[in-house]
Amino acid sequence: MKSKSIVIVVAAILAVSAAAIIINYGLSGDESDAETTKFLIQDDKGVYFWIEGEGDDGFTALDDACKKFDVPLSSSDSSYGKSIDSVFGLQMIGAGDIWTYWAQYSFIDGEWKVNEVSIEKVKTSEVEAIALVYSSTGAAPAATPDDAKVWDHSTKGTVFTIESSSGLYFKVNGTGGKVIDAFINATAAYNIPFLPTGGSNPTGIDSIFGLETTMVEPISDENPYGVYHWWIQKVRTADGTGWESASALMSQLNSSDTPEMKLVYGTEAF
Repeated sequence: MKSKSIVIVVAAILAVSAAAIIINYGLSGDESDAETTKFLIQDDKGVYFWIEGEGDDGFTALDDACKKFDVPLSSSDSSYGKSIDSVFGLQMIGAGDIWTYWAQYSFIDGEWKVNEVSIEKVKTSEVEAIALVYSSTGAAPAATPDDAKVWDHSTKGTVFTIESSSGLYFKVNGTGGKVIDAFINATAAYNIPFLPTGGSNPTGIDSIFGLETTMVEPISDENPYGVYHWWIQKVRTADGTGWESASALMSQLNSSDTPEMKLVYGTEAF
């Protein structure tokens, strides 16, 4: 009788364990059924990058993506629906009949189409990607989902922050012996249009997104060398809390000694 009781107890334990395994197995995966959607963010200078977020509608997914990739987003509700007020502080601005704002597109059936509804009414299950383009000219998105490469937040090698003159910025990383090698690796990995200086022996940046060194103010008594837009290269300060201009070429800096670099298209003096 005693042995029979032991068998019953063991069977009960096994049954409970099996049930626990089934329950845990069911919970071990990703519980979210929300769609993951890629977003192209593009400014009026032609600088762009990709992020992704979860949500059944366009705004929920965008809001999630912006939080994951530290993209400043401001929105409001209107009678029309959700309004994108600003991204990176870039708001709708107008001068006469010319308005610059965040136009919204969905990639459907192999092409970008202008959204005819507010972004929260876009069902993410019905689109391949969504684009937000800051423009006054109705400029189409510069890339398609086939080109989409989303930064995985890796800090391997050198992490580059690329900042447009508009204030839009994003991060990627790359590996290589020198910083220029790491940047070449990063731009190839994330499909960033880039041309180096130095030909077969790259030393620095000729252009990113087609933006190259350009004079914006002529030579004058006040500015004997003129004023230029160019890709300013910055590294972390010694205490790691700020940025300072790099004192050497990208081809002279070791990637192992340069965990971060910021590339800003601006007008700092040479």
